[in-house]
Amino acid sequence: MECEESNKDTNKQEGNSEEIKLLKDDSFFKNEGEFNLDRCIKLLESIQTSLKDNISPFIYLSALWELTHFFKECGKGLSYAADDVRTKINIVRNNIIKEFPHCSSFQSLMEEERKLGIHVCNSENGLKIGLKEGDKYFKYESGKNPLNIRIANSS
Repeated sequence: MECEESNKDTNKQEGNSEEIKLLKDDSFFKNEGEFNLDRCIKLLESIQTSLKDNISPFIYLSALWELTHFFKECGKGLSYAADDVRTKINIVRNNIIKEFPHCSSFQSLMEEERKLGIHVCNSENGLKIGLKEGDKYFKYESGKNPLNIRIANSS
């Protein structure tokens, strides 16, 4: 479940290119359509079957995005929550697209962040965690923090 190193296993990275293509599709993640219960259930079922080892980042983020449609239909208070979730979805999308396109599952992204020690980054705490201005991840925002994700075997 580790991220494939791009210089070691180009076949796996190329296999992940479809996932990256889907994640880059702004038209999907800017969609303001109505909540679709059937679509949401299918996405959540897909996540449930892959919980232990290989959750597709696109499927996971799509399910959350679909739920934001529901929140927006529930009124102003939940609409604000939906906007916050959407912002955080886009943080994770950008992390995968720009920094970790070689990660083929949501779990592998979280493990890669932990391995690099950037799972605690929140875009504002670089100095507090020992990074220096100019370091690659100084202003990085972890996917674990915005969506409060816990992966197996994390402490």
